[in-house]
Order: sequence, then C-alpha cells, then structure tokens
Amino acid sequence: MEYLFNSISEFITPEIVKNTSKILKEENSKVSQAFQTTIASILELIVEKGENKKFESILKGIGNMHILFSVSNLFLDKMNSKMQNACTKFLKYILNDRLKEYYSLISDISHISLFNSTYIVNKIALLVSAFLGEKLISNISFSALLDQLEDEKNDFQIYIPFELSKLLEQSHLKSFLAQKFWVSFF
Repeated sequence: MEYLFNSISEFITPEIVKNTSKILKEENSKVSQAFQTTIASILELIVEKGENKKFESILKGIGNMHILFSVSNLFLDKMNSKMQNACTKFLKYILNDRLKEYYSLISDISHISLFNSTYIVNKIALLVSAFLGEKLISNISFSALLDQLEDEKNDFQIYIPFELSKLLEQSHLKSFLAQKFWVSFF
C-alpha cells in the first residue's frame, strides 16, 4: 500500500496553497504549515481512535461523497450542507469535546486567524476522511489502514508541534513530542 501521509499531502498542490492563501489573505508559508500540521495530527487522532464499526461507517459515508474527484474545488468552493455535516460528524468523532481547542491550536501554531484555521481544518478533515473512506470502500480493511498509519507514525509525527501534545492522548506521541521539544533547545 502506498504511503498514506504522502498520498494525502500530494493533493495539496502549490496551486491549492496559493489559492487558499489568496482566499484567506494569509501567507503561503502559514497556510502550508497549517495544511501539514492538520493532516499529520488528524492521522494521529485516527490512529488514537482505533478501529470500530461506527468510525468505519463515518469514513465510508464520506468516501461515498466522491470528494477526491475535485479536490481543487473543495478548497475553492463553500462546503454544501452535506459536506459540512459530514465534516462536523467526523471531527466531533475524533476530537470529542476538543474541537474548538483544536481549531485554536492550529491557529496559534500556524499563526493564522481562528476563522482561517477553522476553514483549513474543515477542508483537510474532509480530504483525509474522503481519502481513507474511499480506501475502505475499495475493500481495504480498516485494520490494514490503521496498521499502515501506525507504521508511518514516526514519519508524520515530525509535522505535529509540541503544542498539540496536550490534545493528543497517546503516551508514545507525547513522549516523542516531549523529546522533540527538549532537543530543539540544542
């Protein structure tokens, strides 16, 4: 199976970064950082959540929306109510009552406004969930996807800043981020 983090990140073309930056009136570098941090941390949250039928059903439902056929439009157009509901359901499922805190942390880490953070997180949440949902629909098992993400964790965790550790529950990531934080002083 292909490297999931890279495959998802490849959807975020320089053109999408440029257009999103223009729409949000933010610097390209800040938008790019928000994209990378959000993709990596959402994948981490998915691994944390683990395998269960409800979660698999949410991902398959979003996969059936065929969002990946027009990713550039996802970032240019306003989300319709079906997309917004799917996004909210997905984010609330992986973050529980921590969604507002997550938006705020992405805003602080990327140095973008809270409004723009919410915009980026929602769009990336749809992209990630649609990508994984389509994998599930194509008969790749949820456990195989989670195993793949578990194998990739050390590679995509480098995009998760220490500030997000209080939001992420897994002790392995917390210790990784704590080590990353202390090493940054040297």
